[in-house]
Amino acid sequence: MSDANPNSLSERGELRGRQTTAEQSLSNESRIVAESLELVSRRNAELEMEVVALRKSRSSTLKRLRDADSARKKAEEAEGKQRQQAEDLAQAYATLESHIKERDQTAVELKKLSRAVEQSPISVVITDVAGTIEYVNPNFSRLTGYTPLEVIGKTPRLLSSGQTPKETITRLWKTILAGQEWRGELLNRKKNGELYWESLSISPITDAAG
Repeated sequence: MSDANPNSLSERGELRGRQTTAEQSLSNESRIVAESLELVSRRNAELEMEVVALRKSRSSTLKRLRDADSARKKAEEAEGKQRQQAEDLAQAYATLESHIKERDQTAVELKKLSRAVEQSPISVVITDVAGTIEYVNPNFSRLTGYTPLEVIGKTPRLLSSGQTPKETITRLWKTILAGQEWRGELLNRKKNGELYWESLSISPITDAAG
């Protein structure tokens, strides 16, 4: 047996105790660090998931905003078209109403003209461009003895007495076909054969196209 120094043994025991405590402390610190790293890793993973979710939410929100903006633009376009259609319809209605008023006014004027012709104290004969009678007023019938049914569809030659100079007839038709008014006197024959002198004014009636 060797002699042992009690102080040396005590120092060794104390050193071993310190070493053990340091090792335990280091182990605890390593465990804490490992747990902290694991916690940080989990948190990073959670943050990444949150970022992905936020990106998806942002993308979805942007899509909804774009869709809403597109729908708003379409609604504005549809509203604009409806407004334009309403304006066009109002304009068309106003034009139609104006045309109706003009037509009614024209109808009133035509009625007045018709009454004036019907009640005229002179005989009125209307023919087409070929000279075929289309209308005679009541005074024509009183003067000549012919009813409208007897003369409509025929020519004024049925009134001819045969005694009017050919030069006069030629000049008459030349003037009328030139679109001018002819004035003069003709010796005509009534239905009963009686001759009569008639002072005439013959002029063409044209439409808006001439």
